Amino acid sequence: MLNILTGVMLFALARMYERRIFIPAENDAQRLEEHEQFNRKIVASAPVGICILRTLDGTNILSNELAHNYLNMLTHEDRQRLTQIICGQQVNFVDVLTSNNTNLQISFVHSRYRNENVAICVLVDVSARVKMEESLQEMAQAAEQASQSKSMFLATVSHELRTPLYGIIGNLDLLQTKELPKGVDRLVTAMNNSSSLLLKIISDILDFSKIESEQLKIEPSEFSPREVMNHISANYLPLVVRKQLGCTALLSPTFRS
Repeated sequence: MLNILTGVMLFALARMYERRIFIPAENDAQRLEEHEQFNRKIVASAPVGICILRTLDGTNILSNELAHNYLNMLTHEDRQRLTQIICGQQVNFVDVLTSNNTNLQISFVHSRYRNENVAICVLVDVSARVKMEESLQEMAQAAEQASQSKSMFLATVSHELRTPLYGIIGNLDLLQTKELPKGVDRLVTAMNNSSSLLLKIISDILDFSKIESEQLKIEPSEFSPREVMNHISANYLPLVVRKQLGCTALLSPTFRS
């Protein structure tokens, strides 16, 4: 009878142990295994390289296929430099040019994995971005060189055009000091005005170059509207006479000269 009672008690204790300790522990272990497998699948299917490196010596503890391929591209010196940077814990990323000219950006954070200090690293191929940045930089340099060449061209052309214009305007000024037949003095004045206008246009061309280089300074200055109207009328006078037309320029008496 005593043996039966003892057996029943042992069986009850075993069932209780199984129900309260063994089964929950088995469930926890199963959930932990599922969680581990789930994390591994996420890492394996990631579109970037992901790996776990031991902080002490840079040993690859866990990685997906992409990270494994990237790490194989690194030279021994690159692996040593990466390990030193991870151990230093001063920065959280490093740019590396692999042996086959692939630009890698390696970002990492420090953590603990299986009772070890590790670095969780993300490796991204940024070769396309680097090439795009280099292309943009080359385009910017080419545009700057083109702008400088254009400015130099405008300055040269302006100088070459101004030199003969100064001679024309100077001779016309001298001619206006002489006694001229009636009607000729008006033509000389029109020629002088046109030459001065052409000189101003050439100066305006240089102003466009100054605007692009942000060197143009605008200063207020007085001018005579009556003088402007006289210049315009004189410039169009030969055309009006040739077509036998009449031309009248009117300016309000109240307009300040």
